[in-house]
Amino acid sequence: MQRLFKHLVDGQEVTWTELDSTWDSAAKTEDVVFSELLRMIPYSGSVDVVDKAIIPAGFRASNGSSSATKIAQQEQQVVRPTTGGVQVSAFRAVVGSRAANLGDFGSPSGAYYNRVDIRTGVFAPTSLGWSVDTVSIPANTGGTTVFWVLYAQVAVCSKTNSTRYGRAQDGTVGSQVVAFYTDVVVTVDVAEGLPADDDAAGVYNIPLAVIRAQPSFTDIELDDIIENAPVVTLHPSTGAVTMRPAGICNKGGIAPVWGDSGARPSTYLPSTMVGGQTVWILMNFIGGWVSVSDGQVLDDSIDWRNRLFTWIAQGVWVPLATNPSVTTGNVVPTLLAGAYGGAGSGDQGCAVGMGQSLRRTQDDPCTVARFDDGTGVVRVLVDTQGRLVAAVTEATPVTNMVFCITASGQFVQA
Repeated sequence: MQRLFKHLVDGQEVTWTELDSTWDSAAKTEDVVFSELLRMIPYSGSVDVVDKAIIPAGFRASNGSSSATKIAQQEQQVVRPTTGGVQVSAFRAVVGSRAANLGDFGSPSGAYYNRVDIRTGVFAPTSLGWSVDTVSIPANTGGTTVFWVLYAQVAVCSKTNSTRYGRAQDGTVGSQVVAFYTDVVVTVDVAEGLPADDDAAGVYNIPLAVIRAQPSFTDIELDDIIENAPVVTLHPSTGAVTMRPAGICNKGGIAPVWGDSGARPSTYLPSTMVGGQTVWILMNFIGGWVSVSDGQVLDDSIDWRNRLFTWIAQGVWVPLATNPSVTTGNVVPTLLAGAYGGAGSGDQGCAVGMGQSLRRTQDDPCTVARFDDGTGVVRVLVDTQGRLVAAVTEATPVTNMVFCITASGQFVQA
């Protein structure tokens, strides 16, 4: 628990630091919770190793419109192109413990607070709808390409002053300027290199992206952005299983290849492409009941577009294991020595594969999984609205099928 201030004696003297400890503990409660879930690296004596990261937190409509049928979708991409600059979505900045935790306004220091005394603050765009703020990129009037660093500046103890009346030690009453409250303030800016942290002032800088400004550019394009923000997820010790691109896909191995011109490297994946979804889909085609028809929506809980997929499917001419009327005999899924491959084989077999829904234009549905039982073929598609949809082609399948489909986080700017 946090430090608990107790006032037990009527008339007991109270100092301002004791009163402040009550508000101090209350204000930092959410950050203490984050410290347990994220397990940021504690400060070790050098400002150069203060742990810093972001958690993407923007939202957008899956189809970019005000349609009543749109899917509320968390926006994992933080940076997107626009005329003369970039648009930045909401995110939460996280700064680990600092300077052996000297503390803000008399906060306790020590080993415990060095572990839990992190700071978080939300960059909340002022616009509604797409919830983005636009950051202008300086014009490039020269003849060579300029690379800008888009970064978040985090002031972990930004004070708001106010004039209040108070009693001086000599007993006189007068007005004085006091720090009325403090905030964690997150702003976004660009520079030709990442500015150094200022631990003394409590200001820390977190890179978000590298922006390429070609000579006489008008618009920043998709190919001009490489998101390389450090993204923090739930720590593995919490039991969480995470998914993310390898560092080489957005850091050291990318920038040298990018060069002054040409397309963004094809091996690029944004650092914000974290997390994922795994779904199980059961389909019944035997015993006189067909549970899935051609064109049926299988899942519309999230936007399935702009993702990478891995999947495994099994089809067997036996009941589903979840059938309550079956108590003995073989069921599906089951351990079998069937065929393995991208298409499946016959009336009992397994298929494994990979798929993608990375499209700059979503004109056609993308097939992300498929099983062929020798009679009928079932494909799992991502349609133009971002839904998982079944496509049952040729004859009706003669097996019951189980799909296990895992999708990556979104790569919105693919």
